[in-house]
Amino acid sequence: MIILFWIYKSRINNSGQCPIMMRITASGKRISFTTNQFIEPKLWDKDRQRIKGTTPLVKQINDLLLTLRTSALNHYNDFIKKAIPVTPQAIRDLIFQKNKPAHTLLEAFTFHIQNLKTRVGFDTAINTVKKFQTTESKLKTFLPAIFGRADIHLFEINQKFIADFDLYMRSEGKLKNNTVVKNMMILKRVMYVCVQNGWLDKQPFGTYSCKLDETDRGYLTAQELSLMENVQLPSKRLEQARDIFIFCCYTGLAYVDVSKLNHSHFEKQPDGSNWIKIARTKTQSKALIPMLPKAQAILNKYTDSISGIEQQKVLPIISNQNLNKYLKEVAEKCGVNKRVSMHLGRHTFATTVTLEKGIDITTISKMLGHKSVRYTQLYSKVTEMKIAADMQKLM
Repeated sequence: MIILFWIYKSRINNSGQCPIMMRITASGKRISFTTNQFIEPKLWDKDRQRIKGTTPLVKQINDLLLTLRTSALNHYNDFIKKAIPVTPQAIRDLIFQKNKPAHTLLEAFTFHIQNLKTRVGFDTAINTVKKFQTTESKLKTFLPAIFGRADIHLFEINQKFIADFDLYMRSEGKLKNNTVVKNMMILKRVMYVCVQNGWLDKQPFGTYSCKLDETDRGYLTAQELSLMENVQLPSKRLEQARDIFIFCCYTGLAYVDVSKLNHSHFEKQPDGSNWIKIARTKTQSKALIPMLPKAQAILNKYTDSISGIEQQKVLPIISNQNLNKYLKEVAEKCGVNKRVSMHLGRHTFATTVTLEKGIDITTISKMLGHKSVRYTQLYSKVTEMKIAADMQKLM
């Protein structure tokens, strides 16, 4: 590393002084910046890179230049000891403490995850926290494997780091494209938080881009939905699980939203109809859902049976994990040969219950609480029955 102090003679101010500059050259790159000190050009000793004279002010500035040089050398040696790639920008930032303190990637993840945890139950789902923890876990594997270190400073993250992490997940992790993309989206979100907090000057993603592959999200056909509704079940737990699922099929609510549903989310309309008005936990977008008769019937079924600490709720409380386990049993008993889960209910609402019946996709989007129709299009599938019904109009 080479350190040079010099004066910028072409930038003389009104007092006849010019700035003292510092140049750092390392790893084939260099950066020049002001020390925020000014002197008359005639006082500069070019060979010694100091100010001539012995006045208190001269001594003060010369001591500052020595401190800057020493600080740069110390940071350089620290980089070398830790096998961290050296850049002039990183040394400059540490000298002037632009990264106070020099935050690391995993520290940033810990910070954001802790913040998310405090918001669970308000505007954040516990599954969101788990997704960030999953990406954090992948980084903890990636960093030692590729960099030989447990962590990395934020200022070291560049577009190559981003591309390397992408490739590592695909090649070593054997992850599919959509899983990689979702992890990269989470990393990008944490980088955005770092920029917001002043830990990074800008997003390191640069021109990197990735795109989700369109997938078949699945749904129940009208016949399968009818089988689920009418099957006789041998236990209360299976019956309750089935009822909650069917309620989601006729309202489009996700598990996290139906689990917090209470009487305050219902609103009577002037025409006497009952509507659900709820801010979705995932996006905070408001979902507006008129209650269909079958959903209302399930609601009425549990009106008087919920008591105690659950009395504010309108449906029985069952964990998402148990619901999905019970729904698998229900599907087997009624002969539905699909992987039935709570989220399948939301897809069924978007496709079989609404789109197939001719409901406009913009209306469906509003009921699902989507911010854009583009998201609704991922849920709503044009079925063969819908195609046949539409084409019948031309015959």
